[in-house]
Amino acid sequence: MGYDDVTSQEVSDTNSLLLNFYVRSILDRQKNNKPTRIIIQLNDGTKEELIPKNKYNELIVSDTLSALMISQLADNPKLWTVFEELFSFKGLKINMSTIFKYLDTKDIKSIKVIDLILLALEKNQIFIGYILQDKLHLNPPKSKEIIIDLSLEIVYIS
Repeated sequence: MGYDDVTSQEVSDTNSLLLNFYVRSILDRQKNNKPTRIIIQLNDGTKEELIPKNKYNELIVSDTLSALMISQLADNPKLWTVFEELFSFKGLKINMSTIFKYLDTKDIKSIKVIDLILLALEKNQIFIGYILQDKLHLNPPKSKEIIIDLSLEIVYIS
């Protein structure tokens, strides 16, 4: 959408955001009850917060995500089926939930990653990482001990 090979990344992202708004307004006026998914490419992933959450389940694709996927597929082509499942409309979803949905942390000051994995498994979720103080930690060592605070969230697939 943004033609980042012709314009600057900033202009490209602005065009993508404006076009997204335009497409959503058309879909709203059509009163279409069919599930519609909008996919947007942003060069700067921090602009994702400018897109309000809604029924169209936008998927924001950045150059970083594309590069990571391509490098992983080059290394292991069998991952294609995993990506296909993750990015399909009815497929599995990557989610995050606060630690408080898993356990009462009043008396707990820290927790090991292996314990987070087990907590997620109890809810039929696949633990892939955690967010602590707005920093994402993917595939952390199982023995790593995490200091619990209000910002701790579990990232999982379900």
